[in-house]
Amino acid sequence: MNTPRSQELRAMLLPAAAVVSPRYRAGEAIIIDLAAIPAPSDEVLLVLHDGRMLVRELTAINAEDCKLLAMDGSSMALPLSEVRQAVLVVGTVRRRAVATGAVAGGAQ
Repeated sequence: MNTPRSQELRAMLLPAAAVVSPRYRAGEAIIIDLAAIPAPSDEVLLVLHDGRMLVRELTAINAEDCKLLAMDGSSMALPLSEVRQAVLVVGTVRRRAVATGAVAGGAQ
């Protein structure tokens, strides 16, 4: 019998510096799953040691770095030593829902 994987979902307002148009816009919230382990082809929120946050598609990962693809098609390699946390992005909440207070949860 298969037991469903437990999820730890959170809604988090997307910082302006992490906005990736046209997929995500300023004032929106993203929904992240803190229990999931991101894998290649997943969209991830990366929290870096310097405090920056990035939303990118994870294309590959190895012991030294992760390869990322931005929504504009540009790619980059990021050393894992710069990444404090990587979490799976599972959805978005549009500005209207955020403005009306329909989003439950919050940034950790």
